[in-house]
Amino acid sequence: MNATPIIATPIEPHTPHWLSRAAFPVLVVLFFLVQTSLGFAVYHANYWLAAPLVLISSHLMHAMLIGFHEASHGLLRKSRLLNEIDGLIIGTFSLMSFSLYRAAHQLHHAYLASERDEELWPFVHPQMPRGARVLAAVLELTIGLLFTPFLFVRTVTGKTVVGEDRQDFAVEADRNR
Repeated sequence: MNATPIIATPIEPHTPHWLSRAAFPVLVVLFFLVQTSLGFAVYHANYWLAAPLVLISSHLMHAMLIGFHEASHGLLRKSRLLNEIDGLIIGTFSLMSFSLYRAAHQLHHAYLASERDEELWPFVHPQMPRGARVLAAVLELTIGLLFTPFLFVRTVTGKTVVGEDRQDFAVEADRNR
């Protein structure tokens, strides 16, 4: 006799985290208003106003990248077309190809926290020296706008471990579908 319980209802699919579908466009408008205000504050040498605007802008930039991630999963907007447009726009401003991010991010989910997880390179490679991992963390936190595209270019070129080549990225992506 099998004592394993049978689940009567299937697991529900992932639902978007946004409170409403209008939340993201509102964030975009707020971001550009803050950026414009920041530009005027710096132009008029009002640095006491510019300092908090930089912090608010940073927070909104993080919200945009969360939106980029949600768009890569197709969850940012109800309309697939608007979801793709938002992803392309955010990717352009983030110096990141939306289609490349989506493909590499799918590999990240396929190999989460393993040595083949390119998004967590070099943190998931035990043979990587601690200093290299610390340097990567510092670079990601300080110049993330350049470090993240570097990670995805690295994914396309097929370097998974220093000195070790991997099979073609497209072949690998097809295998994981």
